[in-house]
Amino acid sequence: MIEAPGGVVRPHLLVTLYDAEHRMSEFWRGVTAGQRLIVRGPIATQENMTRAFAGDVCVLAAAGSGIAPIFQVLQFAHINSAYRNKRIVVIHCARDHACLWLSREVATFARDMPGLEHHVFLSNEPEKCIATTTTTSDSPAMQTTHERLSKALLLRAVGPLTGAQCFAMVCGPDSFNRDVSAWLQAAGALAVQVLDS
Repeated sequence: MIEAPGGVVRPHLLVTLYDAEHRMSEFWRGVTAGQRLIVRGPIATQENMTRAFAGDVCVLAAAGSGIAPIFQVLQFAHINSAYRNKRIVVIHCARDHACLWLSREVATFARDMPGLEHHVFLSNEPEKCIATTTTTSDSPAMQTTHERLSKALLLRAVGPLTGAQCFAMVCGPDSFNRDVSAWLQAAGALAVQVLDS
């Protein structure tokens, strides 16, 4: 990601390669320097990023590769001092620790953003304890839950929203976007923006 003057964020392309017999990974392995690609994705605009931070609380929820545009929104808040002290709740769902993209970068931002909370839900690591808190010397606590995200777990992470103006942004597969949007609206979020992945 590139931080530009005026809060404009220009994303780089993040590619993850999987084992053999994965068609998209095979395609990427065949790409050579000089080839041109047309890429589209859920890039957040300055207008909808500003709208996400209009209230007291901002919830940013991502599943899988949806973390890339959600991170773009978080990066926008990090470079705009007006949003640095705002309560921002990042919900990040992944299969396991290997799929936790950009978590180090979120931890880096947390050093400058005292209101930033990072909640991770790992659906394919149930053998570990159900809820643990990991703290490192250079970042505040990151809450990790070894369970698939549910309405109850989301509401526990976000906390009571009664009396707060909460705006949210969600990015992931269709079923994730639909469920998390409904759960947040039921919890009292005033508006939920969906970035289709």
